[in-house]
Amino acid sequence: MKRRGYKRPQHGFVPIHMPKNTPAGVILSALSVLLGFALIWHMWLISGIAFAAIVIYTIVHTFNYKRDYYIPADVVERTEAERTRILAQHV
Repeated sequence: MKRRGYKRPQHGFVPIHMPKNTPAGVILSALSVLLGFALIWHMWLISGIAFAAIVIYTIVHTFNYKRDYYIPADVVERTEAERTRILAQHV
């Protein structure tokens, strides 16, 4: 990129779409471990409960519509300007 004369963009930034942190992955993985353990040891009641919990939590999580946010373009521009200034000092 340097050989081709690439220059970092200095303007024209747009808002960045970001997902919020959710505990969904940790919860689903814990329930899956419980389900796997129960299936291996033939604990049918626990298996059924863990499977139902996985399905219910997955459905509930799909109705969470507040899972994202945007970083405004002016914040992105300020951050990149600061980064450009820091990189210029180290060259």
